[in-house]
Amino acid sequence: MTVTARRPVAKNRRQFVRIPNHCKLTAQKILFAAKADTETLGEARNIGAGGLMFVAKCDYHKDDMFKMTITIPRWKKQHPQFLRVYENDIDSELTAVCQVTRAAKLSDGTYEVGARFINIYEDDRIGLQRFIEAEAQRLGMTPE
Repeated sequence: MTVTARRPVAKNRRQFVRIPNHCKLTAQKILFAAKADTETLGEARNIGAGGLMFVAKCDYHKDDMFKMTITIPRWKKQHPQFLRVYENDIDSELTAVCQVTRAAKLSDGTYEVGARFINIYEDDRIGLQRFIEAEAQRLGMTPE
């Protein structure tokens, strides 16, 4: 009898669906020191209600924490407190505290960073989740 080892099938471990999104963002590492890093610019490649993947010029390490401000066009319309008469949703920003889950240097010298949201206003989380669900449906993506 011959026994062969089987590789386990790779499973998407994400709790939330992610949609492709090339929105601009700024990130500032949270350091408990006298001199903190300056803000860095980046671009999100995909985003979900639980986190995002972005590309930046600055190196990040697993478990680094940072404050992020993300400009996501049209997401604010899904916000529970959006006032359609008074607010502009074209360049709506979302701010969250994030934690790095993975980081890798790319061939062009930039860094691909995966991060999860660890602190986000509840109404913003609800609005982002609704936006992502609507975009996933529009793009024909279904959660696994």
